[in-house]
Amino acid sequence: MNRFQCTVRRLEEQAEPLVCSFEKDVRGQVLLDYVIEKLNIVERDYFSLRFMDGEKQRHWIDPTKNIVKQMKGGPPYNLVFRVKFYPSNPQAIKEGITRYHLFLQLCRDLQHGRLLCNKEDSVILAGYIIQANIGDYDLAAEDGYVSKFKLVSRQSSRFEKKVENQHRCLRGLSAADAEEHFINKAHTLLTYGVDPHPVRDIYGTLVYIGMTYRGLSLLKGRVELQHFPWKVISRLSFDGRTFYISAVINERKVVHRFRSETSAASKHLWKCAVDHQAFFKFERSKDVSMKTSGSLFRGTRFKFSGRTQHEVLEQSANITREEPIFARSPPMVKPRRTKSFMDHLYTSDVHTYDGFSQMSDSNHSTPKRFDNQLMSYPPVTHECIEESTTLSDDLSPPSTQDACDGAVPNNYLPAKREARICNTDSIVQPSRMSILVKIVLCFLVSIFVLSLCLIVLFEADSTNLSAVRDFRSLHCIEDFHIHFYMPSKQSIVRIALWFQDIVEPVRMLLSNGSISIARKLHSVLFSGFTESSS
Repeated sequence: MNRFQCTVRRLEEQAEPLVCSFEKDVRGQVLLDYVIEKLNIVERDYFSLRFMDGEKQRHWIDPTKNIVKQMKGGPPYNLVFRVKFYPSNPQAIKEGITRYHLFLQLCRDLQHGRLLCNKEDSVILAGYIIQANIGDYDLAAEDGYVSKFKLVSRQSSRFEKKVENQHRCLRGLSAADAEEHFINKAHTLLTYGVDPHPVRDIYGTLVYIGMTYRGLSLLKGRVELQHFPWKVISRLSFDGRTFYISAVINERKVVHRFRSETSAASKHLWKCAVDHQAFFKFERSKDVSMKTSGSLFRGTRFKFSGRTQHEVLEQSANITREEPIFARSPPMVKPRRTKSFMDHLYTSDVHTYDGFSQMSDSNHSTPKRFDNQLMSYPPVTHECIEESTTLSDDLSPPSTQDACDGAVPNNYLPAKREARICNTDSIVQPSRMSILVKIVLCFLVSIFVLSLCLIVLFEADSTNLSAVRDFRSLHCIEDFHIHFYMPSKQSIVRIALWFQDIVEPVRMLLSNGSISIARKLHSVLFSGFTESSS
């Protein structure tokens, strides 16, 4: 069977999925081009296709690799069309159809708990969603119409009432204007564009790493513990289940390490990180080099494919086609939620957030499978421990109310968690000693395998092996056997005989010495026993 069929779900929940067939040797770029063409999107570099393997681990489709080899669990081949790179400046988006798909992605992020915000912001964003979907507020609308829509991860009747009041204030906004206001508001939030990857730090604490246009963010709850701008990150790597961030801060190198649940999750985190760094940091795609990481025997290479954000903006500025006319998909109307006793359990007026930990496994880039509170790590000395804190120390701590609402400045540094820059020579990952040991072991194994092959080739009886006999008769092999193999064999025999000549006297000496020492010890003990008896 050389043709396969795949299904691609769109960002519109009500829209029919795209179904296409492809050959066995087709690469991911062909499928991505087909979907982009069907959706009539020119600013295509912000989007990509994503799939999930049998372990519930998400992966972005690699345009340069074979589809069948990437999606090893298929058929069936099911993918989703999603925003991969969230633009750093949404105002620079040229076409409305691109802005509309970004709006749909951000709505999904808000619904699934990836776009964290405080009470007031969640009401504002939900109001824009209602205005974009149903238009101006209708006085004849039945009370509680907001409950038909899934707006946030947790919503109560009080929250829905506030959204209705906010909707009344948005009269006159068109759907496109409401979507633009929603995007601009979401762009100001801390977790804009964050796809959380659950990891554990060196203390065993569950934290989340997310990639944005600003850099790598380390999040816990709704607070950003530390932020690494792309320009200060010198290297990103992984080794097994451990993910490393090497950065140069104040002219000093610091290395942070985190532990993923599986090696596949660590590899996926590394690929996403280097992909985002290449897209947002470099001006030209030709400046991005091949990235390698992993262990010595199971290394991984990754090459950035596509254009950088700088190139995308240049291409967007040169778009000359007329603005495409597209139909907005009707919203997915949920069954009207009836008021239950759970509404009385919420003490707040709106949904409560506990950061990314309240998300379900299906909404994480990597499913959470951490069973133990602490995870095993090699011993780390106190002077070499890097606290996961924010880098800058020129701001005062936020108020308690702001911290509860998640409105924490991006560069806020907790007063009691000063960043301790240590000598990182002892925590270079992986250590130079371990690399040297691996190289020596690899060299010894190679020498052993080569020697074994030579012995089999030249010493084994080849009367019944015509292939080996013909191979030995080659002129170059005969020269190698005469000028290299035989002298090397004779040298090894001489060394063995010389070693035997040295070892034999030493063995006899030790044997005689042991006998004399035993006789002396026996005489001393016997004489002492005789004196005590007398």
